[in-house]
Amino acid sequence: MKRRSSRIDHRSGPEPAIRTSGAERAHRGCEQREGPGFRVAVLMPAPRALDRLPPDVAGQEAEARAPGLRGRKRPRQTSEKGGWLPLALLSSERPRWNFGSPGFGHVVQGGVVELTYTSYGTEAVVERRGCFLHYWLRETSKPDAPLVMFIHGAGLDHRMWASQIDAFAEQYRVLTCDLRGHGRSRPAGEYSFEVLVEDGFALAELAKADKVALIGLSMGGNVAQEMVFQNPSLFAGIVCADCTCNTLVPLFDRLLAPIYGALFEPLLALYSMDTLVRQVGETSALTQDGKRYVSAATAQLSKKELARIMSTLLVTLHHEHKYKVGIPELLCYGAYDRLGNIRKVMPKWHRRDPRSELAVVPEASHCSNIDNPAFFNRISREWLGRVFG
Repeated sequence: MKRRSSRIDHRSGPEPAIRTSGAERAHRGCEQREGPGFRVAVLMPAPRALDRLPPDVAGQEAEARAPGLRGRKRPRQTSEKGGWLPLALLSSERPRWNFGSPGFGHVVQGGVVELTYTSYGTEAVVERRGCFLHYWLRETSKPDAPLVMFIHGAGLDHRMWASQIDAFAEQYRVLTCDLRGHGRSRPAGEYSFEVLVEDGFALAELAKADKVALIGLSMGGNVAQEMVFQNPSLFAGIVCADCTCNTLVPLFDRLLAPIYGALFEPLLALYSMDTLVRQVGETSALTQDGKRYVSAATAQLSKKELARIMSTLLVTLHHEHKYKVGIPELLCYGAYDRLGNIRKVMPKWHRRDPRSELAVVPEASHCSNIDNPAFFNRISREWLGRVFG
């Protein structure tokens, strides 16, 4: 794996085009912004309560009014264009609206706060390598505040950080995205792990921040690690949650990786999509809300898309015998995370890197930020405080 130069060149390919559907423009308005070598469509937040939902959901929930949602009709789990629904609307229980935070709506559901459409910040779309990447930037009152960039796990989308947005936006600018091939950033166009990493650099540069910290979970942690490996000088620190180490790979795993990659799609073909979706939810989270979200996000994908994503994960691994991460790290995993070799490798990873800290998130499985957001937010914010000073 080659290190990356500190300059990110957006002009290596044709000038990105802008895609905004007529429904999106009519629903929220669209502002076009240009920069060196790229054009971005910025989808403006809508001012009305119903407009805090995507257009297809707002139409189905036309009777919704604060402080409650009238009607029991359950919306479709995905829109015709592969959009998303707020987690609380997927529940059989009736959520209630709370507009206590000016400009941002919340759905309160069983003690879990699920942010609605505009709470993630201003949505923008940029085209790179055949994919329209959707990302959200939540600003603070301080324009020079450090940027915290969240990168979601395989098969999921930006919604997995719902319980982090408000907590981190008190001090930092917050960037979330749907990685290519996930959520709204579909179809994927050119798809590979290397392109995912390039997308990460491009989005970080679009945010125009002097100080950047990365927070990635599962595959998002692998992407974040590779960004730091290629250019550590761009980042103040990195949080790696519930992921394996890209550069500390046991010999046995290195030998079997090509075999696993070749078998993924044939093995997935043996299962129905309903079974896969349910199994992914059960193994990724402890809480019912977490399981429902993971299953709903995964259900947006086809078997072919899911197989491509999972097989790509094996390409992330490249053992580096003498490598040590030179910036502050927070390594954490759920106490009940049984996926892969995460529980086994993280203590070794911590011992290898002198600037790392290690934490175990209690009462949490693979999606530790969803299962125990209070603990995850506390340790991450305390760590960021030490990193940024």
